[in-house]
Amino acid sequence: MKNVYTLVAVAGLALTAVASAHAQVPSILGSGDIKVGIFNPTNSDTKHISNSSQISVGADYTTPGLPGVMRPTFYGDYQAGSKNGGHVNVVGIGVAQKWSPPLVGTITHVSPYAGIGVGAYRVDIKNPATGESGTNTTVGGKVFAGLSFSRWILEANYQLLPKTKGINPSGIGVQVGLKF
Repeated sequence: MKNVYTLVAVAGLALTAVASAHAQVPSILGSGDIKVGIFNPTNSDTKHISNSSQISVGADYTTPGLPGVMRPTFYGDYQAGSKNGGHVNVVGIGVAQKWSPPLVGTITHVSPYAGIGVGAYRVDIKNPATGESGTNTTVGGKVFAGLSFSRWILEANYQLLPKTKGINPSGIGVQVGLKF
């Protein structure tokens, strides 16, 4: 009879471990999101050749780690706009650090977050007013803040982008996204 109790206890512990591991899969694999939204350049010359509102898309992947330990987030961003025969296209990849206040999401089911990122940005410009076109790849960055719901996020950001051919494509963006 003692062996049966031992077997039941071991089986119970094994099931608990499996259930716990299944619940921890996002922590083990990390997490990510995809986003789409609007990017608004703050420079009037940029707006003249790319429009005052551009499409923006992005993807983030936060590495797995221990609870309570800040983990890096790798990101990719793209925005593009065209107007008057010109265009501004920006592709960025980088690493960011997100911060979220502890316990807020467990109480409210909405978690605010903020962060800062730095990366390599490729800016492609065609300026029909001057006839100049060019590409510049260099360091840029962003600051961002958002709200994380159960499966959705809402994020605002300011991207500090490299000046190319006299055009500064930096600006403000708002995106909505899906977490996975």
